[in-house]
Amino acid sequence: MTSSQIAFDVEHAAEAVCVSTDTIRREIRAGRLASRRSGKKILIGADELKEWFDALPSER
Repeated sequence: MTSSQIAFDVEHAAEAVCVSTDTIRREIRAGRLASRRSGKKILIGADELKEWFDALPSER
């Protein structure tokens, strides 16, 4: 994730946090990951993606 990138499509969001696109879509549908639409394209803000990632349980 580059500091200048402000949004990701589903595929690139999944790649950025090493999960599947199905996981990203499921989290959006469940309301745990905020998204926006531009036409048919789903976009996830970089800040929202980081917040979602930071809220995941840590492995200890």
